Amino acid sequence: MREIARVCAPAAVVFGLLVWRMRFVCDDAFIVFRYSANLARGLGLTYNAGVEPPVEGYTQLGWVLVMSIFEGLGWDPRIWSSATTAACGALLLVWSVVYAMRGLGGRGVAAGGAALFFATFSPAAVWSTGGLGTMPFALAVFAVFERLHGARPRTVQAALAAVAALTLRADGIYFILAIVGSAFLVPRKDGGRSLQRAALAVGATAVVFVVLHVLWRLSYYEDWLPNTVRAKVGLSALSLYRGALYLSTHWLAFPSALLVPLVVVTTALRRPALRPPLALVGATYVYGVLVGGDFMTMGRFFVPAIPFLAALFGVSLERAVERFRGAALVAGVLVAASSVLPAFDRHVLPETLLRRAHFRWGNDYVTEYAMWKGMGERAESWSVLGRALAENTRKGESIVFGAIGAVGYYSGLFIHDQRGLVTREVNEVALPEGLRETPGHERFVRPRFFFPRRPTYLAAQIIPSNAPSPRVPPRGAGERHRLRPEQGFSAGTSLFLVRYVPEDESSP
Repeated sequence: MREIARVCAPAAVVFGLLVWRMRFVCDDAFIVFRYSANLARGLGLTYNAGVEPPVEGYTQLGWVLVMSIFEGLGWDPRIWSSATTAACGALLLVWSVVYAMRGLGGRGVAAGGAALFFATFSPAAVWSTGGLGTMPFALAVFAVFERLHGARPRTVQAALAAVAALTLRADGIYFILAIVGSAFLVPRKDGGRSLQRAALAVGATAVVFVVLHVLWRLSYYEDWLPNTVRAKVGLSALSLYRGALYLSTHWLAFPSALLVPLVVVTTALRRPALRPPLALVGATYVYGVLVGGDFMTMGRFFVPAIPFLAALFGVSLERAVERFRGAALVAGVLVAASSVLPAFDRHVLPETLLRRAHFRWGNDYVTEYAMWKGMGERAESWSVLGRALAENTRKGESIVFGAIGAVGYYSGLFIHDQRGLVTREVNEVALPEGLRETPGHERFVRPRFFFPRRPTYLAAQIIPSNAPSPRVPPRGAGERHRLRPEQGFSAGTSLFLVRYVPEDESSP
């Protein structure tokens, strides 16, 4: 324990500094916060109160429940979500070091290598904040694996961790089944038989839990899938190609994420203990391809692979140092530390190469750092817009909007969702064949789609008070509201609203 503490303490400092630098809250987190706030107020697990049946516009039930505790206490979910996920990231760093030593038989160099890899891997720092349950989910997945693949299988603990993972993400069953499958890569003479029995018990527990969760979903939401799956996920040759580009972007931005499994696979046949963690890395990569990628920054869908990569890097580095001594140590440190460069908008490989793997179709290429920065800035600007709407609209009014996170959370308005996350009917609109769009953004309807619902507002934006009014679409009427600095708004700004004018009320 003393050696682990000596290794993890400086790594935790480095990791903490990187987390602080990359801290942000993305707009999608505010969707979770709105569900949590409604639950804390006694309105149920709903986004738009009063909609029956409610719509499951999230994939993170467990995270919604956790955030509802903070909402009920009146604590700012932006702060406490980040504090919770950062703690999970720090715990995962320590646990990956412990696994490198006790699970994979490493010593001092392996521990140091695992700690260095995790602490400097930019996606680990980025997704230790963000407002979503990404890091808690990764922690739960790793807990399932480690409790099974430890010195002796701890079936009950692994099963409880599996339930946590399944609650934190609707697609958690994929990762649990991958862990169950990894148990069959361990030879029986190395304890594989007892491990496989424990893994099957955990798998059975997971399947039963999923069935019960689906039955609950059917009774509450009258749907067996989260609405977000219908809105965002579709399997096709084009989506698989985009998913492959998503994975390629991750490898090009973070070459160590590819180098580590390539090095390990050459020794995995001789060292059976390396096969299960290597399989989990591979399964995580395959998952990112199957779902067609994710628009968010720095490989969010690949975060569950990070502790496995860290542990594998550590033991591989130790083996290389035994053979090649100082040169291997220097090379290993450089490989691991290179993963911190994207947090400063720098890359090992030329940007022209990264551009070739551009997967956010319909948008100009940006680096992962620029994407991270843009996500934070957009969430902040939509937060300001949401607060402006709250000050200048009335309870019970509604608005058509596409980015429903911060605007919905702060405004409290009924949201007609142009992307269909919380509006089922949008998902009934057929998508054009061969549509090339950024992941999760294929669906989008114009405001006129909602005319039969008679929304209060068709659009909203903040503009300089001395600027001319933006163009108003048909069936709309513009109105301006000056924003007051004493309420926290920038001086000289106004809220411009486009009020919907029903056909029977419009002028001839």
